[in-house]
Amino acid sequence: MSIFEMSKAASIFIIVIIVLRALIMNKLPKRTFVILWCVVLVRLFLPVTFSSPVSANRVLGSIIGNVNTSDVDTGSTSLYTYIWILGIIVCEAFYIVSYVRYRMRFRFSLPVEDAFVTNWMKQNVLNRTLQIRYSDRVGAPLTYGILRPVILLPADIVWDDKNQMQHILNHELVHIKRFDVLVKLFLTVAVCIHWFNPLVWVMYVLTNRDIEISCDEKVVWELGTEKKKAYALTLIGFEERKSSHMPLCNNFSKNAMEERIGAIMRTRKVTIVGIVLAAFLIFSATVVFASDSSGASWRSGEQGTTTETSVFETMSEVETSVSDEMGWEIDTINGEYPEDIDETVYSFDETASTQVKIDVEDETIAIDNR
Repeated sequence: MSIFEMSKAASIFIIVIIVLRALIMNKLPKRTFVILWCVVLVRLFLPVTFSSPVSANRVLGSIIGNVNTSDVDTGSTSLYTYIWILGIIVCEAFYIVSYVRYRMRFRFSLPVEDAFVTNWMKQNVLNRTLQIRYSDRVGAPLTYGILRPVILLPADIVWDDKNQMQHILNHELVHIKRFDVLVKLFLTVAVCIHWFNPLVWVMYVLTNRDIEISCDEKVVWELGTEKKKAYALTLIGFEERKSSHMPLCNNFSKNAMEERIGAIMRTRKVTIVGIVLAAFLIFSATVVFASDSSGASWRSGEQGTTTETSVFETMSEVETSVSDEMGWEIDTINGEYPEDIDETVYSFDETASTQVKIDVEDETIAIDNR
């Protein structure tokens, strides 16, 4: 499966999540959509996936459009490849330079020496080394680091406001426990690889937003829904102080504040019904939109059978028919078939002069002209 095909298949899933997010986001635990976005990430990275008899990718893929790679000459393919690689380099350079620039700022931070913070750390022990530091070079709290996470606070924070401090620290701790920085790392890599797909950029924005909304929900559950107003006021207090784009950091004040505040105020206690519905949505959406068709048919031949109803005079007729009807890549092989291919044999000539072997998992055709 090519990068374009992987991106196209993921695009279908992205559109579905956007629609679901608009319709039922406030009726389910917010973590549901973060998990769905993670499934899309897997789809963007892996060239193979599992098979499902109810896969929607083959049907809905035609809506987005098919690219017949056999119609692209070698020179054009090389040009497209160079453009794609150049785009990856530009995206990676932007994120790396931005990250290094901010990490240089963070070097000047100092450890926090505050009785409330020290007591909070004793009550919230991690199996990783956690540091809480402060700096006059950040305007709002943030978290960075995976194996040795750091909570970085602005130097001018109101240290005596214990409620605000608890809101901030609990929020950042949820990010750390959930490895949200790692999710953002994979998300950034996905954007760099699939930079040509605008839906992947939409996913990047919405995933970052949903990570924050899901984190807010968790904090409200821990503090108690009666304190959600005070927690929302803490967010508003830092909104005007938010920093510019910080890749691979969890920023306390980023991402569509109006939506976050609305989600906080609508937060309810989690119910068994909500959990069951969320699990069902994740499972069903994954099976339908993150899978490939479990079977393949071509003309009158079904997977696992041999058809002799179509006889081709030349190899070019076979290649044209396969390409036009299936949209699969063609690998012409004269001689022995690769032993590591799990294939189905389709015979098109009773005299055994032409055979086509189909690798359903990789969606490739191996043609043998005997």
